[in-house]
Amino acid sequence: MAGFDAVAASQARQAQDAGFAFSQKNGAIAYSPQYRRWANSWGWGSRADAEQAALNSLACNDGQVLMWACNAYLALALSDTGAFGSGWGFSQRGAEKDALRCCRQQDRGGRIVLCFHAGG
Repeated sequence: MAGFDAVAASQARQAQDAGFAFSQKNGAIAYSPQYRRWANSWGWGSRADAEQAALNSLACNDGQVLMWACNAYLALALSDTGAFGSGWGFSQRGAEKDALRCCRQQDRGGRIVLCFHAGG
């Protein structure tokens, strides 16, 4: 995600230089492999807040943050066997494609169960 941080910072500088107010909106996906439950958050001002909000919403002791993004789409793919994958992109299609690719590295199956924009 270090590359993503650099892209987000670059976009913010470009927007400020052009005189636009730039609002960074962060979102996250949390997942519980044991219970096969997920939760998400969006619209947060920081990565840490977005991740904590997703974990709090999940309310499972084995919950883990799978993905975080700023001003981008996030997606989660699950298979019937318990395989999962998360992805992000600057388009809904890109995020879904990334999540399915990650899920299918573990299992041929998989379907998108969640896709949203970090800004809400």
